[in-house]
Parts: sequence; structure tokens; C-alpha cells
Amino acid sequence: MATSLLGTTNLCILLMDQPDLMKEFFKILGAKLVEYIKLLRSCCDVEYNGIAINDDNCFLFSPELYERYCAPVMENLFKKFAPEKTDTRYQHLDSNMQHLIPILNELGVNAVNFGPEIHPATIRKLMPDARIYKQMPPFVLRNGTKEKIIEIVKRDMDILKADGNFVETPAGSVASGTPLKNIRIYMWAVQEYGKL
Repeated sequence: MATSLLGTTNLCILLMDQPDLMKEFFKILGAKLVEYIKLLRSCCDVEYNGIAINDDNCFLFSPELYERYCAPVMENLFKKFAPEKTDTRYQHLDSNMQHLIPILNELGVNAVNFGPEIHPATIRKLMPDARIYKQMPPFVLRNGTKEKIIEIVKRDMDILKADGNFVETPAGSVASGTPLKNIRIYMWAVQEYGKL
């Protein structure tokens, strides 16, 4: 949301040049997020413990900047909407944010869908208890050969299926123009190689 409100370049400059201003900005942003989520849930008559964060820009933050500005917002969201460690604390991010995974693990994020550049073995190592949703790169699913699609599914299953805390999905989305035949190959491979 910070990049949408301020613009990406402005955000990056302000983080470095105006740390006090940005600390106040993120404090207000966090408070408004809580208000917004409460309002949405009241309008939709939804009551449950859990929250999903869909953020494609936090990879711009170094670990130090993320801990200073973003982690307090996340902690507060979890406190308000996912207070128990077993409540869903989901993080989606299409970009490569491997440098932030240890912080997310510390925050108690327990379900993730990260960009396909991060190897599933790395995610499992850094987040041993998280449910992993992914790993098929959307453009491989759209443009890849049958062999390449199957290769990625087999890789994922070899690494992740044994612990039962993995859901094979495209990383992010199914790209526009993906042929139905490739989706069928993908579904077949998941069924075939996902068996325990």
C-alpha cells in the first residue's frame, strides 16, 4: 500500500531520507489497515481468525528497513486478526523476497505463496512449519513444454510432498493465454506425482 500511496521511487527515497516521517506514516498506515479490515468484515458479516497479506512490493525493503517499518504493522495485524499461532497468517508475494523470509518466519507467518525464483527447498529450510502454496512459474505453465511442466511438478513433489504441508499451485496466477492443454498436463502431473 505504501508504494501505491507514495509511488515506488518516492517511498524508497523517503525511507532513507525521512526515517521519522516514515515511522509515523507506517504507524498511521497500520492503524488504517486495521480499521479498513474491521469495516470490510462487518459489512460482509465475516468473523474468523486469520489474515492474508497480498503484497508484491515488500521485496524492495532490506531486512533492516522491513523490521523497522513493516514488521510492526504485520505484528499488529496478527494481534488483531490472527492472535493464535494456529490462525492463518498468509503472505503472498510474487517477487523474490528470500532476504525477508527469516523475518516472516519470526513473525509467525504460517502459509506462503512466493515468487517462483525462490527454490522450494529454500522456503522449507527457512520456514520449516509453513504451508507452501506454489511453485509453478506462470509463464512456464503458459509457454512451457509438457516435459518442463512435469519436471517442475516432480521437483516440487520430491522436495515438499512428504511433510504434507504443501499445495501445488501456480506461483501468483495462471497467465492470460495459458492453453487448456498445459493446464491439463499440469493437473495430470500433480495427480500422478503427488501420490504418497
